[in-house]
Amino acid sequence: MKYLTRALTLTRLLALRRQWKAVQARLFQLAGEDEVRLAALVFIEAAHAAKHPMPQFYGCEQVEAYRPWTDAADRAFRDVLDVDPRWSLKGIARWLTVVTHETRNACLPAMQRLHRDVAHEFERLRALHERILTVRRVRAA
Repeated sequence: MKYLTRALTLTRLLALRRQWKAVQARLFQLAGEDEVRLAALVFIEAAHAAKHPMPQFYGCEQVEAYRPWTDAADRAFRDVLDVDPRWSLKGIARWLTVVTHETRNACLPAMQRLHRDVAHEFERLRALHERILTVRRVRAA
């Protein structure tokens, strides 16, 4: 059983790494205005996931408590690849949210590195949105 679990984890790691490279490429291509929109979407998706009983399953239709992951990241990744820029941004925000939660308690060192990379981008975008909100409040006052 131990070997099967390790094989499944390595397979998941490879899939998430491939997806992360594609998400990074999309992030690199974003214009400043789109990055601000993405930051707002990340903030919203993070709030929605925080309300979910199991945040790593946020965005999937069926929650099975004993599964280590669901199709939520894969579904979000399909949206990342969408030709419509709005769907793509929403997919990136959801993917970052789901994968950050999914990899949070990873035991495999490579999965921990992936978590650090994804969580860093997730937090950077969330902080960007919070700074923008602060600036808007100061200007409004």
